[in-house]
Amino acid sequence: MRVINHYVENVINYWFLRIYKIFYIFLVYNKYLTYFCIKYKKMKTILLDIDYTLFCETTPRPHLKEFLDNLVNRYGYENIYFYTAANHLRITEVCRIILDLNIDKKLISHLNNYSLFGGNCSMQEFKKNDGSIIEYKSIKKASEVLNIPYDNIVLLDDAPSYDHPEKNMVIQAEGFNGLLNDDYLKRLIL
Repeated sequence: MRVINHYVENVINYWFLRIYKIFYIFLVYNKYLTYFCIKYKKMKTILLDIDYTLFCETTPRPHLKEFLDNLVNRYGYENIYFYTAANHLRITEVCRIILDLNIDKKLISHLNNYSLFGGNCSMQEFKKNDGSIIEYKSIKKASEVLNIPYDNIVLLDDAPSYDHPEKNMVIQAEGFNGLLNDDYLKRLIL
């Protein structure tokens, strides 16, 4: 009996450690968190950073059309917003670029008219424990401006999320530097 108990205990420990390692890797690298959230519909409103997340200057990230089409199919165009620290002219410029990608015109109109930018949803300041101050895109402020529930929002942004006071609602995107072989957005729509 003791041998069986020891064997069962070893098997349980083995599987517990394997599951823990997988979960740890999942959290640390945050690589497939967006995919997981999108696939299982854990969010209802998606805020998308523009610069170095979806675009590098005027170059759209590869697979942007497929990514946006996927979001529209899953959540509807009315639940997708750009969120940029730049001014509204940047949103207009990006909307003109994605118009050439043959993206749903309802989505483009919605993004141009209702997205968040420096003028209607400015960056917020946060004082860290070490006394330094960071600026961040506030999801709470976004929920107030958009008049949508705070808990239903997720932000996809390339800015480091480890200092973000709402980091549990931020998906750390891989930065886009204009390389045309980038496949980050494709991996999110698997």
